[in-house]
Amino acid sequence: LGRLEEIKQSVRIVKQAVDAVKGIKGAVLSDYILGEYKEAASDIKGNFFRVFGNLVLPKGEWTTITEAGRGTLLFSIISDGESNVPYRVRVMTPCWMNLRGFMEALKGARYADFWAVYGSFGYFPPEADR
Repeated sequence: LGRLEEIKQSVRIVKQAVDAVKGIKGAVLSDYILGEYKEAASDIKGNFFRVFGNLVLPKGEWTTITEAGRGTLLFSIISDGESNVPYRVRVMTPCWMNLRGFMEALKGARYADFWAVYGSFGYFPPEADR
């Protein structure tokens, strides 16, 4: 039931956005806005590589977690301390971490229960299969 309520709320938000756009009067500013966006994006990209392109991490291993839309996202980096390219980078997505619980919840369930269990976990195969 929680997923259905999320979908209904998302539809309400989209309808509100469509109504807000319909109420806008005047000239379309998309060319002006996109022009600024392209310039800013190229500047950000240049600055990103200028600042982080030659960054060399100290030798060691780091692991951190952060909140994501479907759960916890885990980042793990291993660096040799010599190269600006880490030895290993691993990202564990929430769906991958929730997969074990999903499989446990299916034990002893009937085939007809599969979709209810699937929907309750919010499992997204392309996210887990990387």
